[in-house]
Amino acid sequence: DAGVVAGIEQWSDRLARYAGRQDRTAKDRSEDIADARRLRLEQSAHETWALRRFMLKLHDDLTPPEDEASWATFVEWVEDLIERYMDISGLPTKEASNLDALQSAVRELASLDDVDKDGTTLDVFRSALDEALGRSAAREGAYGEGVFVGPVGNAVGLRFDRVYLLGMVEELVPPRYRDDPLLPDREREQVGLPPRRSLSVERYEFLAAASSGRKRVLTFARGDNAAMREQHPSSWFLAEASRLNGASVYPSMLSSPEELAILKENPWFDEVASSKDSIDVVSRSQPADLHDYDLNRLWRWRRSGRRVDGHFLAESEDVLERALRLERARNSRTLTAWDGDLSATSFSKGRIGLSSSDVFSPTRLETWATCPYRYFLSHVLGIAALEQPEEIATISPLDRGSLIHTILERFIRATQEQGTLPDYDQPWTSDHLRTLTGIAEEEFRNAEQRGITGKRLLWEIAQTEIRNDLQTFLEKDFTLRKRHGVAPHSVESEFGISRGQPEDANVQKPVEWGTLKFRGVIDRIDVSPSGDKALVLDYKTGGTYEYSNMDKDPIRRGTRLQLPVYGLAARELLGEEVKVLAAYWFVSSKGNFKTRPQKATTLGEMLNPFTDAVETITDGIGNGLFPANPGRGGTNCRYCDFRHLCPTRRVRDWERKRGDERLEDYVKLAEGEQ
Repeated sequence: DAGVVAGIEQWSDRLARYAGRQDRTAKDRSEDIADARRLRLEQSAHETWALRRFMLKLHDDLTPPEDEASWATFVEWVEDLIERYMDISGLPTKEASNLDALQSAVRELASLDDVDKDGTTLDVFRSALDEALGRSAAREGAYGEGVFVGPVGNAVGLRFDRVYLLGMVEELVPPRYRDDPLLPDREREQVGLPPRRSLSVERYEFLAAASSGRKRVLTFARGDNAAMREQHPSSWFLAEASRLNGASVYPSMLSSPEELAILKENPWFDEVASSKDSIDVVSRSQPADLHDYDLNRLWRWRRSGRRVDGHFLAESEDVLERALRLERARNSRTLTAWDGDLSATSFSKGRIGLSSSDVFSPTRLETWATCPYRYFLSHVLGIAALEQPEEIATISPLDRGSLIHTILERFIRATQEQGTLPDYDQPWTSDHLRTLTGIAEEEFRNAEQRGITGKRLLWEIAQTEIRNDLQTFLEKDFTLRKRHGVAPHSVESEFGISRGQPEDANVQKPVEWGTLKFRGVIDRIDVSPSGDKALVLDYKTGGTYEYSNMDKDPIRRGTRLQLPVYGLAARELLGEEVKVLAAYWFVSSKGNFKTRPQKATTLGEMLNPFTDAVETITDGIGNGLFPANPGRGGTNCRYCDFRHLCPTRRVRDWERKRGDERLEDYVKLAEGEQ
């Protein structure tokens, strides 16, 4: 949570900042925080400070003696670490023996002071310690028993009951020979250097390993599961097969079902269809338990051409019966409880995912319009992606957008407080630019302290880009204000958010099951001098691709609901007589400072499609319909936190389920008229 990735500086600084934030939040009495959460925050801060103390102590303890210190000094340092950080009490006999060997090997290094009077360095001590600890650990069992695993060359001169030579794949056995471009073999020979590892050595070790077992098994895998590509058998594998066959065996014979069937008639050849099949083969001949035995009976029943669900075990075994119901349901053409239909659980409207006491953000409803299953996981089950801190190369788009929002909010507020806010037909001045730049530099330093900026060079480039965008913002903002005849009125206007104070605006929408309440924060509202027109702006710092076609569809099939909600809030704040327009404004060079829709849309133009979309969304949620919609070509899954929880065949499943008549309104919303 603190974002620590590496380095004692991060452990010290970021843990301290994180603990400080937890402390301040817990002690802030102006925030409406439950006592239980306040207690958790205090406990978290306490644990964070304790972790920080431990890590700083660990770092100090791991600091080695200075170079040229005696060997005994280094040995004493290592022994202190063993005693302080290893739990060596109550060890079993074998581990106690290993500990004695470890301590003896370390202590023996102290005697090197007798021959090395000048002391040593950390690198030399580390090398000597590695060599001293290279002794074999205590083993279990008698010598000559067990399984030996290693490279082929390690088997030379040994004897085994069975030898398994794995991975007899082309270009691996033998490996592809590549001459050294810096020192080719012919030049090595000219200067008298020994040749590198040759094909003859590879062949010798292979034959020696193969002959070291009373029985030998050569294996070849047809597919590389990691690389997702086909593999071909090694020439040495084919040579052994040809010798046993009495005639040549070619790679094509291993991929032809007819020729493969002929090879399988030989006692020396076997085919394993898959890793699962290899387990099943053993299981069918030697059941592990009663459950395994029952599965074998079902397997034989299925092999005879009969349906598994016709066997009495399928009806008597609850787990198996549920699994078969799941399979049948997901393969059907109607939405079922196994793929998003929770209508049976929804005892009344609002039972699942909706409540008259809830206050909704527009993005929450947008989630259902994009993918109902994502809404279910996120807003019904309350699942969230686990954030793993990582060493970032540059500031993330999310943090960059938040940074720009903060800079622009502070800038508009500062000019309002100073009384220097220009009118709609007045440009920003050089003084305004200095104010904006000063605020940006302060926020840059704050971002650096939070550890979100990444590598210094890339952060410097990002700062330059942001500075350029901010300067361009002043020019484009003047153009936008002049075109619409408005000037900034307010920034970060909140509505529907309870902070212990009366709410400024109350945005509600009647729906079938009750009243839907909205909350949000409007980035900026500009108003004309006469007060009869307002322009609602929502800043965006990315590209415009996800906001295309909004001139024809201002809510983009229910996935862009912020503008109508913000427009309703602005009308509540300013009065019914005010004409409200709204637009997303892309305030960066990436978005080319465009607005979407290109022509700011009036609230009246958005209300009808907005109302239809909200009714479709709330009806779907209230009726408990949460199918997984991957979008065209899986586009909805591209940045989804839950894509690994969905079935892998979700595109095919959606094509089958989308024909369910209960999803007709949703399909029309998400895909339009076909």
